[in-house]
Amino acid sequence: MHGDEFKKLKGTLEAVQTADGKWVGVNTSNPNKIVTEAIQNSMALSQSHFKHWSDYRFYKPEFKISKATRLDGVFCMSEADLENTKSKKHYIEIKNTTLLGNVRGIKTALFPDSVTERGQKHIREMIELIELGHKAELIFTIQRDDVTAFAAAKDIDPEYAKLLKQGQKKGLIVSPVLVALDQNEVYLTKKILKVIEV
Repeated sequence: MHGDEFKKLKGTLEAVQTADGKWVGVNTSNPNKIVTEAIQNSMALSQSHFKHWSDYRFYKPEFKISKATRLDGVFCMSEADLENTKSKKHYIEIKNTTLLGNVRGIKTALFPDSVTERGQKHIREMIELIELGHKAELIFTIQRDDVTAFAAAKDIDPEYAKLLKQGQKKGLIVSPVLVALDQNEVYLTKKILKVIEV
């Protein structure tokens, strides 16, 4: 065997099972793929995965909002609107979420699992976009099926929790969406969890 054959893995670890048999997704590249796939599949069928996406006919993943920042995607009416600064857009940022917590007896998905200055920056920029008349949405892809709610992990990153709350007051859409996981497939469901405060 040559050196490269030792380095390459034949597969990718997608999920692990907890002691009580629940699946938890561990592939951090999945969230962007499955959200994009859900959007593209629904648009191909002239449908909308979520009602609040139904106003748009075009979606572009990976969209630069400035020289320094790229968000995970943007909805608009047509491709021509991408460069039109006057056209109203709906920006999205996608976050991988696997941390489990217990908030007042409720099994809760928490984000972030460490201090995230990049995440804080994204919320500030999304608030600015809202103030310019656009829509902005944070999608937390919940890669575990044993939770019934979502919360910002205030104990881990109090600044992120504070900014998320500020963003919501300004109109930031917070969508914690369950990801379906089993041994055969991974896909975005239509189930949005309630957001609670820690």
